[in-house]
Amino acid sequence: VELNFRVKDDISGYNLGYYKFRDPQGLTTGYYHYPDSGNSLFPLNHDTDWYEYTSTVILPVGSAPGLWGVTELTLRDRAYNFKSYDFTEIIRFDVDQ
Repeated sequence: VELNFRVKDDISGYNLGYYKFRDPQGLTTGYYHYPDSGNSLFPLNHDTDWYEYTSTVILPVGSAPGLWGVTELTLRDRAYNFKSYDFTEIIRFDVDQ
């Protein structure tokens, strides 16, 4: 599975990503993304511009077949500030009796 996402940080630069997949059975599994420049102490030139990252995950043998989805993406910068994005859909409905 390849997850593509774009990141821009105006001061310290992107350092770490964490995301969760939800399988067709409803189970979630978390994965980390470590950018190549994550170990550098200071931000690089591309950290202050939009930059596209690709994270590749090989699902374990026996994973549930069907449509998978991304439920959460959390991004952290070098100053340990973070922002989480929740992609969970909430459906509300009334039951007629």
